[in-house]
Formats: sequence, C-alpha cells, structure tokens
Amino acid sequence: MMERKSIVLLVMGLVFLVGIAVLSWREAMLPQSTIMLLGDSLTKGCCQVPPACDIGYRHTLYHKLKQADYLVNFVGSLTHPQDDCALPDILFDFDREHEGYYDKTADWIRDRVEGFLQTNPAQIVLLHIGTNDLRSGQDPSEIVTEVSQILDEIDQYSRDVTVVLARIINKVPTSSLYNHYNALLAAMAQTRLAEGDKLIVVDMENGTGINYHLDDDGGDFVDAFHLSKTGYAKMADAWYDHLGKLLDSQSLQNQPLHN
Repeated sequence: MMERKSIVLLVMGLVFLVGIAVLSWREAMLPQSTIMLLGDSLTKGCCQVPPACDIGYRHTLYHKLKQADYLVNFVGSLTHPQDDCALPDILFDFDREHEGYYDKTADWIRDRVEGFLQTNPAQIVLLHIGTNDLRSGQDPSEIVTEVSQILDEIDQYSRDVTVVLARIINKVPTSSLYNHYNALLAAMAQTRLAEGDKLIVVDMENGTGINYHLDDDGGDFVDAFHLSKTGYAKMADAWYDHLGKLLDSQSLQNQPLHN
C-alpha cells in the first residue's frame, strides 16, 4: 500500500516537473512581442511610493497580458522597482524594464527615442507624453509638433514599429488646456494614419473611467498630476484593451527587430 502511494506521488511529481519544463520551453523557444513603455512619470509610476519603488500601471499590464497567454517582453534602459527598494509589499514579479522619465517633456523624448530603440529594440511603443510640457506653459500646438517629431524618429528607426499613442490623462482639477491638446494630438494622429503610419490612439483622458478627484475624495489621484493605485489600474486596462487587439490582429513575431 505504501509502495503504491509512493509511486503515485512520484508520478504526480514527474507530471508537475514536465508541466514546468513545457512552460519554460514555451517561453524560451516561442518568439515574444517586444514592447517599450515610453513617457514621463505616469509611465514610471510616480508618486505613491519612494522613487526607487515606482510601479504604476506596468505590473498590472504585464500580468494581464501574461494571464491572457500573450508572450511579451517589456524593454528599456530603466528598471523599477529597483533592486534596492526596501518596501516589504512592493511586487517584483514582472518585467520591470521601461523608458519612463520623471519630469521629462516631449522634446526631451524626441531627442533620445531613436537611441532608446537602438539600444533596446521594440516592435510596439506605448507613448504617453505631454503632461510636463503643459505644466510648463508650452503651447499645445507646439507640443503636438514635438510628439509628431517623436513619431518621425521612431519611423526613422523602423516603419515596422507600431505606436500606441495616448490622449493624455487630465489633471485635478481638470483643465480645458488638456482637452485642447488631446484634440490636436488626435487630429495629428489621424493625418499620419491616412499617410500609412502604424498608429493606434488610446483615449486615456476620457475612455478609462478615471475619477478626476484626489483619492481622499474618492478619486484616482494622489496629487494634481499623478495617479493612485486604482488610477494606474485603469490606465493598465486601457493599454491592455488595445494591445490585446493589436497582438491578436498581426503576427508581430514575424516583424524584424532593428539594431
């Protein structure tokens, strides 16, 4: 009887190990879709925790994609949360690489994005940019021109890259300046789409269900410009909805990675 039980346990253990091996083989052998998360502090994940521990929408998005059986690889030169993050409840179980920069503007990204892609090739770029430009008082039309130049730089790197471009999240209290910027941004994107650009526009401002109040008042913001955990989760949902359709609709694995 004990011998039979031991055999059953041994077989169960072998089945488990084979399952793990198959999953590991699948991840190692099948091609992954490479995704660059590009932007400012809303990409990095500010400002719920110390800067070294920022997560934002990235953890939620990664696990939604994995749970839906998409093979993805987030790429970038930054890693957050950093290994020295000491908060006990911070999650490290996801692909932490990104290109999200605190306090940076569209022109700053424009001047560096081709280098980012040369260093860390990507097939898809998620871009949320313009908040800091508007905060600085820059004219919305000028910012949109700079975003278009970012797209030019990405096209210079490779016209095979698909950019998922966000109509950016507004602030607390909301500002019509953001509405104006987003309208101009969407119009620019439509023009480029008509010219053959690989672009998808995501309405982060009004299409996510974000509550434009501080979290103390039941909203999704920790301050005037940065989201709470619930706000970042809504941001992840919006990215996921469009990424899932993109990953389903085209064989990104057959697209070349440029160096």
